[in-house]
Amino acid sequence: MEAKSVKTIKGEKQAHICTGTMSGDLREGFPFSILDVEHNEDFPMHGHEYSELNIVLSGSAKHVTEFEDYQIEEGDVFVINGDHQHGFVNCEKLRLAIVQFAPQELENHLDELNQLMGYHGLFDIEARSPVNMTYRQRFRLQPSELTQCKEVFSKLFNEFEDQQAGYKTVIRGLFVQLVCYLSRYYKSAKGNECFATSMANVVSHICQNFRKPVRIEELAEISGLSISQMQRRFKLIYNTTPVKMMNHLRTEEAIRLLEGTDLDLNEIAEQIGYSAASFFSTQFKQLRGITPREHRKRYLANI
Repeated sequence: MEAKSVKTIKGEKQAHICTGTMSGDLREGFPFSILDVEHNEDFPMHGHEYSELNIVLSGSAKHVTEFEDYQIEEGDVFVINGDHQHGFVNCEKLRLAIVQFAPQELENHLDELNQLMGYHGLFDIEARSPVNMTYRQRFRLQPSELTQCKEVFSKLFNEFEDQQAGYKTVIRGLFVQLVCYLSRYYKSAKGNECFATSMANVVSHICQNFRKPVRIEELAEISGLSISQMQRRFKLIYNTTPVKMMNHLRTEEAIRLLEGTDLDLNEIAEQIGYSAASFFSTQFKQLRGITPREHRKRYLANI
């Protein structure tokens, strides 16, 4: 696997959008590009129309974003969302393993990924724009962790380059494997004092337990913060409250049960964490504009 030297960039859609670069682009009809590149010179600020996972294989540089600059070295991992810009300066043989991907490739696996604290921390919270404060925690793989991720990336890269029969399916599987490894390894040396880790723990707990009663005091304890601090940080990132997020998840689960089972409203309410069907119906209507019974009736009328 030989790294490609990348020195230039060309925007073809907007001034800050990188729709075609020497480092490649998503292949037409396939939402991935797998790159092994080396930067020996400054690489200017640019954006993408897709998300980008970066693992520093060797070397160093200063990573420049719209919000902050920071030093990166071997083992560092970061994710750039498509609506953000970044670049590199002071590059010293900076070699990057890059997976460019369409965001829906992760959305297809949310049932599993939502249960991993590290997924929320790395691929969601830290990939967002900071608001009023910096909450990124430098995420650096340990040597053994980096070795394992290198092995998966090498397979990804070879599949992408060789394009043998079935390579698209293999790449999708390897990508999810890599995301799972990184989510497992994601952790903070400062524990719950870290902004990203504390909120990732809260969201992971909500995603795993929304089908049963979850108290705000419980979420605050998990975050290591007071109730007011936890709620303030949560709102800062997600622009909603923990209770509203739980109600949204419960409503999505209710839709699945309304459309895919014959359970009555009392049974559905119990399965998704509500104590009464009347309260379930009220919450459902607030979010969907119709009652659960009306939703089921419309669904059955259209199949």
